[in-house]
Amino acid sequence: MRLADKQREFSLARLRDYTSLRGLQGRDRLDFLTLRVREMRDFIRQVHEDGAGGLELVHLYSGLIDSLICALYEEAEESYYSRYPRLEFPLAIVAVGGYGRRHLCPSSDIDLLFLYHHKLTPFVEAVTEWILYSLWDLGFEVGHAVRNLKELLNIAGEDSSVRTALMDFRFICGREEFFSSVRGDIEKYLLYTEGDSFIEERIAAMRKRHEKYGGVVFVLEPNLKEGKGGLRDLHTANWVMRVKFKASSEKELSLKGILSKRAEKNYYYLLDRILRMRNHLHLLSGKKTDVLSFEYQEKLAHFWGYRSHGNIRATESFMRFFYILSTQVAQLSGEMIEEVEKYLPERRILPAIFRKRQIIEGSLTLYRGKIYLNSSSFLRKDPSLYLKIFRFVQKSGYPLSEQAKRRLKKNLDLVDASFREKRENSVKFREIIREGKNLRLVLTEMNDTRFFGKFIPEFAHLFYRAQQDLYHRFTVDVHSILAASVLPELEERAERGEKLTEEENRFLEIYRQVSNRDLLLLTILFHDIGKGLGHGHSERGEKLIRQVMERLGFSPGEVEESAFLVRHHLQMSSVAQKRDMHDIETVFSFARLIGTKERLDMLYLLTYADLKAVNEDGWNRWRALLITELYEKALHIITQGEYSVPTVKERVQERKSLFREKLGGVPGAFVDRYLEQVPDRYLLSTDPEKAPDHFTLFTSFSGEPVVTFNDRAEGGYTEVTILTPDTHGLFALITGVFASHNVNILSASIYTTAEGLAFDIFNVQYLGGPLGEGEKRDRLLADLKGVLKGEKKVESLLRTRRRGVSDRKGIQYRPTRIIVDNESSSLYTIVEVITYDREGLLHDITRTLSDEGLDIYLSKISTKADQVVDVFYLTDRKGRKVTSPSRIERVRRKLLSAVEGEEGSE
Repeated sequence: MRLADKQREFSLARLRDYTSLRGLQGRDRLDFLTLRVREMRDFIRQVHEDGAGGLELVHLYSGLIDSLICALYEEAEESYYSRYPRLEFPLAIVAVGGYGRRHLCPSSDIDLLFLYHHKLTPFVEAVTEWILYSLWDLGFEVGHAVRNLKELLNIAGEDSSVRTALMDFRFICGREEFFSSVRGDIEKYLLYTEGDSFIEERIAAMRKRHEKYGGVVFVLEPNLKEGKGGLRDLHTANWVMRVKFKASSEKELSLKGILSKRAEKNYYYLLDRILRMRNHLHLLSGKKTDVLSFEYQEKLAHFWGYRSHGNIRATESFMRFFYILSTQVAQLSGEMIEEVEKYLPERRILPAIFRKRQIIEGSLTLYRGKIYLNSSSFLRKDPSLYLKIFRFVQKSGYPLSEQAKRRLKKNLDLVDASFREKRENSVKFREIIREGKNLRLVLTEMNDTRFFGKFIPEFAHLFYRAQQDLYHRFTVDVHSILAASVLPELEERAERGEKLTEEENRFLEIYRQVSNRDLLLLTILFHDIGKGLGHGHSERGEKLIRQVMERLGFSPGEVEESAFLVRHHLQMSSVAQKRDMHDIETVFSFARLIGTKERLDMLYLLTYADLKAVNEDGWNRWRALLITELYEKALHIITQGEYSVPTVKERVQERKSLFREKLGGVPGAFVDRYLEQVPDRYLLSTDPEKAPDHFTLFTSFSGEPVVTFNDRAEGGYTEVTILTPDTHGLFALITGVFASHNVNILSASIYTTAEGLAFDIFNVQYLGGPLGEGEKRDRLLADLKGVLKGEKKVESLLRTRRRGVSDRKGIQYRPTRIIVDNESSSLYTIVEVITYDREGLLHDITRTLSDEGLDIYLSKISTKADQVVDVFYLTDRKGRKVTSPSRIERVRRKLLSAVEGEEGSE
């Protein structure tokens, strides 16, 4: 035995020895137990860091907790019998759930069953309280139940979660003879009472759980326990197999020949790896956590020996390893469950297609809603069967069985260069895409079997490709499949008679006008094909898409169209969210780039699908408003065929005429004075419909700051209008007040009148929607007016108000970027700040710009989860663009310092 092993055995023996506890009371007793628990946790941490496997560690920890509970039981028994006669009180302390499996991770709950005989006695109550209160005092989370056998089985029959926890029951201490006498009754109940109903409930619960946690393995922040491919899938497969085949453990399943040696070995391998990750998560966080979030991924990656190489980060390599494990978990558990399903009784309530085996063209069998491949020999004889199988998946709407997936994977050598070059295979693949029906399902099956990466090698590197940000929910391959499915699913919903929203109907109408659907859908599918290959994924993707589309048989003109869309797939979103769309130069430039209505329609559809597939908030009301506005303006220019930009003077005169129309009932002299006061930029960028409200604000202004709120339900934001005497750094003060109330600024337009008044319009959100009326808005109004009057200090508000501070503040995967653009606008210098969100960020940026003698005329704020892109249209104090290289560099340095400052404005 090695020295390290001897030391471990010595430590274990000492930690299990509680003889010193005897005779200790009160504070001395608690101090002893607290020290012992601390030593136990230190030991577990050291064993983990020394390289212990996941199963080894949880077995060790479960054993140590067993020793603690046994010591507490002996204490409780001794205490009771010191006061009362020593009579026989049958009681067994039983571990259930994860503790019963001996899978106790460092911060897991301890689930206990206090099982007694017939009546609840004072002895049972005393022992239960002694053990529970002691564990609670020591900081453990304990789930517990106190039951006799009859109560236990009755409750298990009513609550499947109780029955599930009982599946892994195990004796710890107490009266072992009593436990042995009831153990058979419990096992008989678990394995023989309404077993099929229990199995069906567990399988249904697993599928529901998968939907809740994303439905796929490839979520960017996976749940190690509850997500697809997590521990609970292995547990479920274990439970249903044991119940169906009447086995007390997976070992017995193996002995009976039901679980193959390969499957048993794989089962323990996967269990060990996932548990080891979960152990590390618990030790890192110091609490029960199962989400493999970004803040822990890097630490786990280094612990598992992954390092960054070139463009590939250590975390990306680690997550790829994790996805491989999870895929194997999903596959193995799926195979085990399929084996059980073969022997479940056929239910009359199921459709006939589920109840009967159907042979499809000799090579496939459809049974219980899954497609089976009868033999691999069919593939070897005719490799084109791959695409016929996927075509059948599409037409039927049924998924492949795990058996079929395994056989398809084993024969992927058939999908070689000659397979890819065959014209008929390209035609079949394009037919699948063009039809669109069940597209998400069929593409997912292609991806899961790795056929997709073999048939389209340019896509292969995206398999398991994690994206290190909080914005994207899925890996690149899954995101791409979801994006390609958005529009076909809209059409399917409409054909089923589902009611679509007005917006969805609009996109469906445009989609139905697209003449070349397979071109559009393949372009959406491959829009991110350049990711993971270095900087500039759009440009890299353009080169790859040319290869793919040419090989699939598209014409040169179609290839160019697809390549253009991939290269510019971010353009519409970027212009809409980062640029001033009231600046006609911006819209004309965008329209010139796109060129045709057909291309504009396809880019609009691509942008919609891309954002819808990012996460729940990818396509929200605010982004929809901006992108649709750009689409409509560009569509007007393209369809009118006028690409010449009118002069600023011509545009101003045109706008003044529109404003006069809206103020038709107001005496001309008053209107003229109003239009003379406001700057030209206000006239060019403000909707004339707002003229009456703005005119009233100006004419009634008495010198006191004016703040108005207008909730815009259609866009999901509130428009806040502020009229006040202009002062140096005013914008920074206002943003500071908004920050102190955790109000998110979406955009801001800043105007200064000829009389020195600041007229600022902010579009803001609170908790993802309009402010609404109520106490929150009243407090914000009071603080805005207080700061504008000089009665309150922004710094004080930022210090004292509780804000929604992200607990991910320190997680940054890419450096902050400051981009200065003097080309896109003839009047303003545009500065983009791309960084990670934190409290008071916008206030720090705007204060820095003000301190540098720069005036902000427009600000557009785009927030994507933890990342922000803040865009500012700037001039110097004399209203000129900032062109001096030295001054630009100084501003860049100052902004970088402000953004990355530890405390920001505080």
